Amino acid sequence: MTGTPRPSYECAQEPLPRLLDEAHEGRIQVPEFQRELRLDDEWITSLLASVSLGYPIGVFQLLQAGDPGLRFSSRPVTGAPSSSDAPERLLIDGQYRLTSLYQVLASGQAVHTRDGHGNPVRRWYYLDMSAATDPAADRDEAIISLPETRQGVTPQRRPLDLSTPEREWEERMFPLRLVFGDAAELRHWQHGFVTPGNATATELAVDGEGDAIRDHLMDRFTATVLTAFENYLVPTIVLGSETTRWSVRVHGGPDGRTLSDRFRVADDS
Repeated sequence: MTGTPRPSYECAQEPLPRLLDEAHEGRIQVPEFQRELRLDDEWITSLLASVSLGYPIGVFQLLQAGDPGLRFSSRPVTGAPSSSDAPERLLIDGQYRLTSLYQVLASGQAVHTRDGHGNPVRRWYYLDMSAATDPAADRDEAIISLPETRQGVTPQRRPLDLSTPEREWEERMFPLRLVFGDAAELRHWQHGFVTPGNATATELAVDGEGDAIRDHLMDRFTATVLTAFENYLVPTIVLGSETTRWSVRVHGGPDGRTLSDRFRVADDS
């Protein structure tokens, strides 16, 4: 193999908001050889809990697009708008993670996932603000997913209706679609949450200062949880655009493995 060029790559830590923006704009896309997604509701909940706590979720591997000698089609990250522009980078490893985070945190749409029986469903994800700011609480249990109607039950089987912003405020359930969603909608939601008069009877019964309790809760939630999402860094390995050509030349051919075989990843990629 003397004289065979080695593939180049760069290692970095990239901000999660920037990766999601690039997915939304079509600058990051999924190559044709990646398998179709089957996102699991419980798995998404665990992923969100990890990111909200600043825990590592593994490395994303991307391939610089643009090698004129070898081309194949790509598609936007599931849930992202269609794009006529050529991608700048292709997502080789991390499709499940990036797609889940994009759909929950930035798409503004219900997430395509599967229930415990494997049936396709669409769900919204919320974070219990009180539990999320309690160091003793289990973060996984603080994340709630509901059907498209936004009506269902909590893990404790308590009926839960979050079909309006007022009900979200009353239940102290922050809609995770707003983390990297529409900025104006986020400001409206936060303003409504702390607006005088929106405190619950339980809050008022504590010390007669329910509005102050909500102000304090929003401050703590923003500082500890929203900031964790905004500052989250994802380790990335970015392969040079010549990598695909190199891989085909060295490993390909009529009797060699396919491109899909060489880049095959685990089910939780």
